[in-house]
Amino acid sequence: MARKAKKRIHKMPPLSFVDKTIYWLLLLLLCVAYFVLLFGPLHLRHIIAFSDESVMAVEDNISTWWLGVPWMSFFLMTFILWVQPYQDRKPIFGRWNFKYGPPAWPKVYPLFMKNKPYVFVSERKRKERKQIAIILLVVLLISFIPLPWSLYGRDCLKSNGSVAQYNMFNKQIHDFSSGEFEKIEIETYRYSTGKYHKTRHWGVRMVFITASGNKYTFDHKEFRDDTQSEMLYWLVAMTNIKKRYNPSIIHYEGVEDLSFVVTDKNLTEEETKLLYQLFGQT
Repeated sequence: MARKAKKRIHKMPPLSFVDKTIYWLLLLLLCVAYFVLLFGPLHLRHIIAFSDESVMAVEDNISTWWLGVPWMSFFLMTFILWVQPYQDRKPIFGRWNFKYGPPAWPKVYPLFMKNKPYVFVSERKRKERKQIAIILLVVLLISFIPLPWSLYGRDCLKSNGSVAQYNMFNKQIHDFSSGEFEKIEIETYRYSTGKYHKTRHWGVRMVFITASGNKYTFDHKEFRDDTQSEMLYWLVAMTNIKKRYNPSIIHYEGVEDLSFVVTDKNLTEEETKLLYQLFGQT
């Protein structure tokens, strides 16, 4: 007795140009959302930290990492929701000259298809989908709870020479006056930027060490942005703040590399003079 030939069900056909365009536009919007969710809170941290006019420089602490919880959750959920239908070639408007559905194709029809055939979905399957959607939504909402905790944790260098430390609840937990520091280091350092860290730069930082062993570091990039200043704000600020401390506790490192800082930061003659003054080279 001859066997009945099996009907071959093909994979979904390639997406139309319109559908591909829509998918990639959606991905572009998601990328914008990822960018805003990441750099929006970071910018808000900057605004909060420098809202106090006495603050000259701010160093972020470990509480910033709380931002990774909502960002990663949002990224994973939304990207999976995008990539899954894209890989499965689920049509949105579909191909106008193509006949979707059985017998040759799966029971998958364009989202906005006119007179779309009814596809049976069991009640159990509907409940499962609903439960999964609710669980994912709840997880996403819970993941955003730590977001405010990522906005406040910081170490602040103030114009009176003190260093204040704030926790993730914006509560000040340490406040060291200028007289409580055992050692202050002013040093040059080299750092890299760009892809694969190909571009090398030179900078300046101040390290504050208390008798109890607390250590706070503020580099030139962490000082207040002040475009109205005739000279670099960080350079003027470091020079002024240095006067708040006993000269006996101030130590210098990397004096031999000051010329590299001058070249890298394209300092003017007046700024160069101030830089050498900052390092006790008068």
